[in-house]
Amino acid sequence: MKGSAIFLDTSIQIARFFREKRMKNRIEERLSNYDMVVSSSIVLQEFKRRVLSEALYLLNQLCIL
Repeated sequence: MKGSAIFLDTSIQIARFFREKRMKNRIEERLSNYDMVVSSSIVLQEFKRRVLSEALYLLNQLCIL
């Protein structure tokens, strides 16, 4: 698929950073088939919002214990 581009949504961006190593490797292998990997500022904002809100939830759960 050389000469092509792929758009990554929020769920794929999160998986690239936080899933198990095997899944991350599979994603990166698939992305290596494309010349251009793109996302949008909205996806990146949603990524931050989702990751930070889940981190806050987990921190709060630790404080309860």
